[in-house]
Amino acid sequence: MRNIIIVLLIVFSFFSCSNNEETTLEKEEVFVASDQPVGNEIPDGDFSIKYPDGTIKIKGQMLDNKRVGLWTAYYESGVKQSETTYKNGVLNGRTASFYPNGQVRYIGYFLGDKKEGKWEFYNEDGTFLKSELFVKGKVSK
Repeated sequence: MRNIIIVLLIVFSFFSCSNNEETTLEKEEVFVASDQPVGNEIPDGDFSIKYPDGTIKIKGQMLDNKRVGLWTAYYESGVKQSETTYKNGVLNGRTASFYPNGQVRYIGYFLGDKKEGKWEFYNEDGTFLKSELFVKGKVSK
């Protein structure tokens, strides 16, 4: 029960992010990486957290108390907020974040919990903002 409360607190803190783009991206990355459930209280299989009205806030699969496969988070409106891929509890694969209007915020890839490859960032109106190339979690020059 304590672990579920911790996860909920992290989720709620995520939703209180400011509109500052840099701060928002940093907090989203913390959300993605740090709200991993711990302990032996969560059974294998489907996992979800719901808003008070019953709509899904976040959903994915657990195996051996670790996230696996695609995890999807939603805004209270039902619009997709993010998609992130895990392998054995570690960020590994494609990740995407979306604005409340449904437009893509960024798309990138993780390899072993570190940003890897080309990441693309977009404005809320859908226009391209910038791209960055990451190698082992660091921006490549």
